[in-house]
Amino acid sequence: KAEIDTRLRRPDLWERHEGARVRSPSGARHDED
Repeated sequence: KAEIDTRLRRPDLWERHEGARVRSPSGARHDED
């Protein structure tokens, strides 16, 4: 529930956290650039 709370209250921080978690260490994701 804490993650959902953060997503609702601080969408900017949540999106930044999600991006860091989804993006692989090899930097395979370039679609957001």
